[in-house]
Amino acid sequence: MVVFFGKKIQTDKPLYLSLIKVYGIGYGESYEICSCLGISNFASYNLLSKYKKAKLWKLLQKIVLGLPRLHEKLGYINKLKENKSYKGFRHFKNLSVRGQRTKTNGKTRRKGIF
Repeated sequence: MVVFFGKKIQTDKPLYLSLIKVYGIGYGESYEICSCLGISNFASYNLLSKYKKAKLWKLLQKIVLGLPRLHEKLGYINKLKENKSYKGFRHFKNLSVRGQRTKTNGKTRRKGIF
């Protein structure tokens, strides 16, 4: 097991699936990282050379990931709430923010209101 940004990465699984566990990396970015390193998507972390492991670590250091990314997102939401914008009001009331229908759908987002 290897730890990247507070998440344990399984070394025997394919690298693109392991990278998804880190907060801030999705499927697309994981594929992009693998192609940037010049490795197969299905290669595991164990199969990488020391040079590729170091290159992967340097590449991940350039991207904002993990808790700093989460704090950045929460700070943006708090800023919306402080500005008393429409989106901030929707976040504050735990309602759908991006224009989704709430009359018949969205029960999970509205769960604690009634």
